Amino acid sequence: MLSRLITKRVAFIVGLAALSTGAVAYTFTSAVAFSAFAAALLKVAIILLLFEGLDRYLLEGIDTIGELKEGNVAVAVTLLALALLLAPAVATGQPCPTPPDRPAVVDSALQEIGTTESPPGSNEGERIEAYMASVNLSDGYSWCAGFARKMLDEALAKRPDVRSAAATDYITDRSVQAKRVLRGTADVPDGALAIWRRGDTWRGHIGIVRGWHEQCGRTVEGNTSPGDAGPQRDGDGVWPRDRCIRPGSYFRIVAFTPTG
Repeated sequence: MLSRLITKRVAFIVGLAALSTGAVAYTFTSAVAFSAFAAALLKVAIILLLFEGLDRYLLEGIDTIGELKEGNVAVAVTLLALALLLAPAVATGQPCPTPPDRPAVVDSALQEIGTTESPPGSNEGERIEAYMASVNLSDGYSWCAGFARKMLDEALAKRPDVRSAAATDYITDRSVQAKRVLRGTADVPDGALAIWRRGDTWRGHIGIVRGWHEQCGRTVEGNTSPGDAGPQRDGDGVWPRDRCIRPGSYFRIVAFTPTG
């Protein structure tokens, strides 16, 4: 009878061990961005559930003290149960994974989100004045390039070595043409400058890439609007945007310039 009982209980333990091992391992992957606290809570929950299962399905049918005195099988099963109970607690002490480092220029840009002109539509404001000072101008002008240059300065970026209020001046010999990105022959690194051009003119717009995949990506831009409604290159503030390469448009992304 004892052997049949142990066979059933061992099968249960193996299944529960696989489930708990998978759950513990899951907290160390990047599939979900667990904080250390959340990961620890999950592991404590696993310990409690595992203990409850072992107590209900194993210890209830066995005189633990008596079996420990009688044979090695119960000793082995008990040690296995203890190991399973302790494993998640030990794992909790391991370091949690950290996401890849974000470029400093992206961090600087994200902190500026929500900055707006004062008064609206004036291209003026205390922070706008600081952006434009980085390109040796006062406020009152279109300031998307001043914003980008200021973020590069705050990130201590050495490239591109351009200091201009004209967005298209940031297209350099290191720039990646948007059509290459669209064809899949070039990638856009985080922190790169996305550069627009109006037709064949020198006028354009510029933003800082915080993530790009194939045709579309996410940016942080100055002198834009918070949504698709409103001016795209002469808005009122610093806003996160979702953008795509549209080569047939008059106002279009033409290049990406790496920073660093």
